[in-house]
Amino acid sequence: MFRRRKDTLPTASFTQYGKGVSDGSGKGIRMEAPIVRNWRNSSGYTKGTYYACIFNMFLIFFGYRLLRNASASIWLTCDAETCAIQITPPGNVGTTKLEFSRNQIVKANAVKVDKDHVFQRLDSGTKPRQNTKYKKYKIHSVGPDKDGFYDSYDVALRPPGQDQDPNEKDLTPLEPFIYRSDESGIIFIPMRKYNLGRTKRRTKTMIMKVQSYTSQRRNQLTMKENAPLSWQGTVSIIFGMFLLLLTILIGQFVDETKTVGPGVRRSSRKVPANSRRKISNGKMH
Repeated sequence: MFRRRKDTLPTASFTQYGKGVSDGSGKGIRMEAPIVRNWRNSSGYTKGTYYACIFNMFLIFFGYRLLRNASASIWLTCDAETCAIQITPPGNVGTTKLEFSRNQIVKANAVKVDKDHVFQRLDSGTKPRQNTKYKKYKIHSVGPDKDGFYDSYDVALRPPGQDQDPNEKDLTPLEPFIYRSDESGIIFIPMRKYNLGRTKRRTKTMIMKVQSYTSQRRNQLTMKENAPLSWQGTVSIIFGMFLLLLTILIGQFVDETKTVGPGVRRSSRKVPANSRRKISNGKMH
């Protein structure tokens, strides 16, 4: 009558460290973890659902890593007195920041470079002939020209002079990003080092902004050149999130026939006849 039900007892195994037999003490009892028991008793649908979730989360993380490694930019921001340049190469490389005087900006040049951003020549900037007066003529399409060169521009910076300007700084930290210089010590920073393939019209616009700033016609200057996003990383994140949501919606996280946990129907078993309660005439025998 007071016997425990065998299906409610926790599972346990008796082992002795080093010999594999029980010594009769409590140390030889090893309880099975509930999560291990649930995973062992779960169906193939549940296991496949969790495997799919883990794969989708890995796909999202892989896409994020691709976007982060491909992220690169060159920013130049100036106010009335000082300028700050910020260069972030691709990969897990630190960002180089330097603040200097606005007087150290000399000029900006339109240049032609190859696909590895090696300087080829200065861009003459000849104006092409327009087709019609009713259509806007795009000066240059995205991509290389007929010689295989790309449109780009650079900013010329001079080293600190002798006028004792406290805002003028040494340009040594920018040496890894210099791709040409002249005899007077002026260095040239390529602004489109990580995003070749823009239109020539935008190149001319940025050069005009630098010329206006150096001639004191404007007191604000902002130039931001960012590398394009990795399409592999973007596709990985989109597909990973879509598949993860789809798995959560249609996946089966609960077994079709639960073996443990709340709501489980106990299996019926035969009770011996001598242990049944017999009620007759309101009395228990």
